[in-house]
Amino acid sequence: MKLKLLIPLMLILVAALTSSCTEKDSSPTFSKWTKVRTNSMGINFYIDFERIRKVDGYTYYWFLSDYPKPSPNGYLSVKTYKQADCKLFRVKILRFSGYKDPMGNGIEKPFDTHDEEWDSPISGGPIANDLKKVCSK
Repeated sequence: MKLKLLIPLMLILVAALTSSCTEKDSSPTFSKWTKVRTNSMGINFYIDFERIRKVDGYTYYWFLSDYPKPSPNGYLSVKTYKQADCKLFRVKILRFSGYKDPMGNGIEKPFDTHDEEWDSPISGGPIANDLKKVCSK
């Protein structure tokens, strides 16, 4: 009798978890990354334009750095959650995590970023160009 009740409950739980995985929220787990540039060391940089959020005058977005070979600390990719102030043209890192697998996959290793300050990128530089793309969305 208990098994008959358990099976439908498990099916409902699996269905609920599956549907929540397709929702578009601020989580980078199911991101659609758009390549924005590659630097001279072959590092590819991506932005998830579909998850850009504007709240209280600020813009929030996910940024991904994908390395061609492991970094000195062994990471093949890094995801960064950023807060942009498009009016003053500056950006701040809110969350920063390394991954042993490409494209932000695998086990997440978060880094402490609570003391990050605003950064005003150099005009015409790569970070400024990324910020322009984000602010124009």
